[in-house]
Amino acid sequence: MKKTIYIAGSASIVILLVMFYFHSVSSSTSNDLPVDEKQNFNQNFNQNGNNQSSFSPQSGGWQLQVMPSMGNRLVRDLYFTDSLTGYAVASPESYTDSSHILKATNGGFNWSIKYTSPGRLPRIIFLNSNIGFAGGNKLLKTTNAGENWSIINKVFSTIVRDMFVFSEDTIWYGDSDPFAGGLFRTTNGGINWEKRDSGIPANSYPDKIYFYNSRIGFAYHGGVSFCYKTTNSGENWFQINSADFINIYFVDSLKGFRSASGFFKTSNGGLNWSKDSLPSITGNTYTLKAISNFIVINEDTIYCTGGAVYFYSNGIYRNIIYKSTNGGINWGYQIPDTNYQILQLNVINNYKNFIWIVDKFNNRLVYSSKGGDSTVFLKINQISSEVPNEFDLYQNYPNPFNATSNIKYKILKSSVVRINVMDVLGRRIQTIVNQKHSPGTYQISFDGNSLSSGIYFYQLILDNKIVQTKRMTLLK
Repeated sequence: MKKTIYIAGSASIVILLVMFYFHSVSSSTSNDLPVDEKQNFNQNFNQNGNNQSSFSPQSGGWQLQVMPSMGNRLVRDLYFTDSLTGYAVASPESYTDSSHILKATNGGFNWSIKYTSPGRLPRIIFLNSNIGFAGGNKLLKTTNAGENWSIINKVFSTIVRDMFVFSEDTIWYGDSDPFAGGLFRTTNGGINWEKRDSGIPANSYPDKIYFYNSRIGFAYHGGVSFCYKTTNSGENWFQINSADFINIYFVDSLKGFRSASGFFKTSNGGLNWSKDSLPSITGNTYTLKAISNFIVINEDTIYCTGGAVYFYSNGIYRNIIYKSTNGGINWGYQIPDTNYQILQLNVINNYKNFIWIVDKFNNRLVYSSKGGDSTVFLKINQISSEVPNEFDLYQNYPNPFNATSNIKYKILKSSVVRINVMDVLGRRIQTIVNQKHSPGTYQISFDGNSLSSGIYFYQLILDNKIVQTKRMTLLK
């Protein structure tokens, strides 16, 4: 069974902002991405809503959506029950203010406030098109698609920092308060609650919880480097070191993913984790590889957001969406341009290939109805900086290939380089390189996991002129 993962992030932005002050140190580098100096950040949209800015790689599959003004409230969670109907909770930082529950019925292009609740609401989850839950200072439930919300019982004076809903009857929530908090479960829809956190000390009561199934779960308290795991429905919890998480998901009882600034994988139920290597944006840039949130659609394809890139040459920064189509073995990236500067993306949700990702600092979203853009920029390795005698595009190796193959090419002079992959009818399938290169020899790994077996062509284009075309064969 194939699975796809989407990730969004919120690692410390301080590092990135500090780097901005020192951009003049590297401003003489010639390997910038294409920049239109006359544009000065005045971006236009074509008829399809795709941004045509030229200072960064284009990801035309993303559109901008804007939520209503809500003062100091920011979207903390998002949930779509189909391609049109979605819900969001918007809360201030303070637990003494009020929060909104919003609903959209046209794919996220218009939102209306359906309910205002005292305090904070960090979570919203729906079981189906009608039944949903929102948690924070209050624990709320709707049975009519968010039109009305009622308060259901929870443990007195506790706050729902995070929750996991199995059914209308079985709900878990965590409260990190060391005095009144803990980990709680109801099996009768909130009529009664039991505290099930044996093995978790009070100073580690969780503000993040996740369950793979009714037996296996994970709990984490922010600010520490370890988490807790249960294999017996919360009767006992044991500590796992070096396993902090902002988000966590398991494909099966052994294979899982977690995010904690970076993206990590496990194959033994979370006992050990390996960190994936995410590509930096090449050129005169600084890349913040900050990954925190993600969502799983199938285990092969992963989208991560939360990172950011700063372009020294023109003082512009952009959010990054990382993508993998082989379970995190290789990563590419997209930079979805919108009519506003979006520094980081955070909350993410999807319904099938429809994706919504929220701006971390403003109530705006980027939206795609087709699983992002077909253009994904991959990690490019410069093998040599020696100036070659001529331009050259090598035959991919291996060829024929199953899943991945390496493409090497030589650049004689500084050029804007584009490599397109096309099918036998000449239709562009992917753009895997689109940026300015200095002279040298380069290599990129092409990932064909998302393609069917057959003959494909790849084409080297320099400064908008076709230089060479090669044929390759994918066999699965």
